[in-house]
Amino acid sequence: MKRGIFIILMLFFWGKDSLGQVNITASPNESCGGTPVILTAGTPVVCDNYSISSIGYSTRTLTVAATAVSLGDDQVSGALPIGFTFNFFCNNYTDFYISSNGFITFSGGQSSGCCSGQNLPNTSSPNNLIAFAWEDLDPGNGGQPAVNLIRYETQGVSPNRELIVEFYNVDHYPSGNRVTAQVILHESGNIEIQTTTMPSDGGSHTMGIENAGGTLAFAVAGRNSSNWSASNEGVLFTKQSSCTGVTYDWQQPLGTSIGSGNTITVTPSITTTYYCVTNSSCGTITGSKTIKSLFVNAGNDQCTGGGTITLYPTTNFPANCNSYDVASIGFSTRTLTAAATTVSLGDDQVSGALPIGFTFNFFCSNYTTFYISSNGFITFSGGQSSGCCTGQNLPNTSSPNNLIAFAWEDIDPGNGGQPAVNLIRYETQGVSPNRELIVEFYNVDHYPSGNRITVQTILHESDYSIEVQTTAMPSDGGNHTMGLENSGGTAAFTVAGRNSANWSASNEGIRFSQKNNSVVTWSPATGLSSTTVLNPNATPLVSTNYTITIDNGAGCVLSDVVNVNPACPLPIELVSFTGSCDGNSFLFNWATASEIDNDYFTIEQLDEKTQQWYSVAQIEGAGNSVQWIDYSYSVKLNVGKKGYFRLKQTDYDGKYSYSKVIYINCNEVGNVSGFPNPTSRLYTLDLNSLGKNEKIIVIQNSLGKTIDKRITRKEIEIIDVAKYTKGMYYVTISSDNFSKVLKMMVQ
Repeated sequence: MKRGIFIILMLFFWGKDSLGQVNITASPNESCGGTPVILTAGTPVVCDNYSISSIGYSTRTLTVAATAVSLGDDQVSGALPIGFTFNFFCNNYTDFYISSNGFITFSGGQSSGCCSGQNLPNTSSPNNLIAFAWEDLDPGNGGQPAVNLIRYETQGVSPNRELIVEFYNVDHYPSGNRVTAQVILHESGNIEIQTTTMPSDGGSHTMGIENAGGTLAFAVAGRNSSNWSASNEGVLFTKQSSCTGVTYDWQQPLGTSIGSGNTITVTPSITTTYYCVTNSSCGTITGSKTIKSLFVNAGNDQCTGGGTITLYPTTNFPANCNSYDVASIGFSTRTLTAAATTVSLGDDQVSGALPIGFTFNFFCSNYTTFYISSNGFITFSGGQSSGCCTGQNLPNTSSPNNLIAFAWEDIDPGNGGQPAVNLIRYETQGVSPNRELIVEFYNVDHYPSGNRITVQTILHESDYSIEVQTTAMPSDGGNHTMGLENSGGTAAFTVAGRNSANWSASNEGIRFSQKNNSVVTWSPATGLSSTTVLNPNATPLVSTNYTITIDNGAGCVLSDVVNVNPACPLPIELVSFTGSCDGNSFLFNWATASEIDNDYFTIEQLDEKTQQWYSVAQIEGAGNSVQWIDYSYSVKLNVGKKGYFRLKQTDYDGKYSYSKVIYINCNEVGNVSGFPNPTSRLYTLDLNSLGKNEKIIVIQNSLGKTIDKRITRKEIEIIDVAKYTKGMYYVTISSDNFSKVLKMMVQ
């Protein structure tokens, strides 16, 4: 017999297989860098079992603030706000959807349920629902507000708020036999159905609730896909939660016991999740509690090179959730996996509700779902406009609101070409409490086509910060917006010069962080732009240890130190960089005397038409070295067999530097050569191909020290090496636009 078909059975069919919750409280709510926190677990409660009872008939009076929902025949609304977090079959929801056929659901993408109430439970769509008069209803016949009116409103104050969803004089299809009923969600998790009139039209109606998988349901007796009617009555679905004989096992991580009893003292040095596994008459139910351990990290020691840098400490001290700091950060995109979800949007469209994957706080409100607009922003509110066709100047009370704009203008992913272009994806990565939601626009067109943008918006679970990582955002001449706006459109934080303005960006990172609400102090003040902001500029004249101290105003005071040195050690000591011609290739030679954190070298050539440098080869560096290292690399000749070249050196942290620029012309190489090689006495240079032009000859040893330098117009030059120390030497011959390096071995 299916659980929940008859009221009399409601009290018995929840047990070992029931789902439940264990509420855990903490005192204090967070640790100050590892100070003790007392955790207390309450009695476990079951969250997937409901009893059904008759209650007094008591409808609510909706106010003029109630929101009307326009639905035609067999339609489902977009996501609508509940106004609080509602727990339904052990899952928390902040949004709901209304079907024209007499039920509400907490899942997007469900069918309208036409044209008869299902026998619950049923794994077929729709699921995750509350049915009050599910059959074939039709509010699309018009006549509002007298008939066919659907409204909703949240009333009361926390923790006793109610969401009221009302069908007022709504027709059965095709007309007549009108239904007036209210579904009332209590913030506690209980559910009322207040029916003023539900006349039968002869079809099968359903009144009951069903979980997300369609595997568990509780229906009112005689009203599970059957012919019934009702008037002036109230029905209450109440969560059942009596558990006895409770034992507690504290674990961290899950599976490793650290204590027993309903109370334990913990000392987390970092933000840590603790688990309490209970066993009782309700079965095994596990609760968890994440304890934030406050910290401050002044950051890595830095050098200024005689200039000015900005200090970027990290901290999780309490923030002001209604105010944000905007700062430039390093360019660092995320790599989405094959598990990423693709979102198909046409021009000027907004997606349905999508899961964030964790609870995200935005302007002091918590959200678990979001919506993507094709025009370059995401919002946390359903029913918002697409924002066509230009980025608003924020703040603005007109829809859309409650949003994160990364490239808001007239963007059009509806031109096709996926996955190469016009691709929108999202994915939640990482583990609690450090998960990230990445929303990516990849090569998405401006309207009508071209000027493609590639941008990622990244939401952080740990501190509710927001990154916008822009690979390419070319302007099409229109006004774009990058910034945040609250749900009322009354407060906003935008990037300077990007609030409904014509701008472009590439390879950059921007972070929006909730303002730190604690007292910040830096010392000493010497060389700092400010001692009371989180991110001061530093310009010390000598190596200085700066101490940051943060006080949360509630007894937690923490400090950390960072060293800032005006003198920067060179990443590499580049001895030489030369180029020559070797058959069908350019031959590049360079040497380093030492290397620090050297990731790789790049040989770059100048495009003489555009005056832009581009990479022709990348060579791995040695990382860290205090020894002499010779490098050699060949690149196939270009069409002109000549060009300007330079060597770029890049550190592990992305910093880079350049060598001098050299010019190579392989059109005049001829038979320039040196012999014999090796030699112990005389070394002859054949310079015939250079004619009578002036030639500069420079000889360097393997350490880069110049041994000989001469200027000649001779076509044969003889060098006496009898006094040279045995080893390798480099002979550079330069003339007009010609340069070549020969290796000479002295024995």
